[in-house]
Amino acid sequence: MQLRSIAKSSIEMLSQFCFLRALFPILKLYFERNSNNESRVKYAQRADELQRSIFFWRYAPSKYKGGLVPNLLGYQILRHVYFNLRFKLRVPIKADFLPSRFASDMRGNGFVIWPNALAPADTQAILEFFEQHKHDKMDHFEDFSELAIATSKGPIKDTDDYKRIYSLIRKACRWDEVGMFLTRKHFSISPYVAILHSKSRKEISLQEDGQDIPHADVFYPSFKAFFYLSDVDDDNGPLTYYKGSHACGPSRVLQEYGDSIRYFNGAKHNVKPMSLLRYVERRGFQKSLLSGAKGTGILFNVQGVHRRGDFRKDKDRERKALLVDFRQVEAGSQRFAA
Repeated sequence: MQLRSIAKSSIEMLSQFCFLRALFPILKLYFERNSNNESRVKYAQRADELQRSIFFWRYAPSKYKGGLVPNLLGYQILRHVYFNLRFKLRVPIKADFLPSRFASDMRGNGFVIWPNALAPADTQAILEFFEQHKHDKMDHFEDFSELAIATSKGPIKDTDDYKRIYSLIRKACRWDEVGMFLTRKHFSISPYVAILHSKSRKEISLQEDGQDIPHADVFYPSFKAFFYLSDVDDDNGPLTYYKGSHACGPSRVLQEYGDSIRYFNGAKHNVKPMSLLRYVERRGFQKSLLSGAKGTGILFNVQGVHRRGDFRKDKDRERKALLVDFRQVEAGSQRFAA
């Protein structure tokens, strides 16, 4: 913790010099981070990217890597094929409490809907925790905030209430069994856990968060679980998944190749994700709106193309969801995972 404070104060001091800001873009981003939401997000993205590059063994593989020239030569193609093949060679792990169809649906569709995944009492406890700890949430955009609860090390705060909700969520979601079922790996770390809060104002036509762009989080099989903490219908921003778009095949390989070049040719500086709308339209993937009542769980492969669904602008609306993200299970070293 002391090292982090020293690093922060050093960056603060160095960013005051204009010639250093000209030499080091990260200092310029830090200096301008409070100008607006976009500047803050750009700085957070760049800082995260640097940290993942320096301490690469602590993180799951980044979406793109290597620079423009290696990717022109096909580096992303090799990464995509290798990691997908590695996943296919893993022995499936059963979770007996889940319906038997879940395994085939995950393979074929890339997602499953899990009705009544959370008990009403557990959902209510999570919502009450959110209300009591609103001051801890990160306001990424005006219409999107996130209350982080746990990282791979466990609860983010060493307090009784964070430990209590961490234990409750772990038991209620059964994330140990669910995570092994999805990833086909035994793991000893915690998933990333957060409460996501999306808001929609009827007088504002567009959402600021950018998550309504069809995108894929990664280039290899990786999994998240959403547990709706409010009723989510087709008008209330449901998670939208392009059925079957998670599959590794020739068309996806070519898409990965082109996207890696675009990324290192300037797109890496964009705040919003790279759009895969043309890809899913060209391939004819069916758009599935994953609605559900409060307590519904959605398990999905984030290699597949997905987006936040649209909010109907007839009135102010909001959607709360519990996120359980198993990305860090793929870290190079679970023992030292960030």
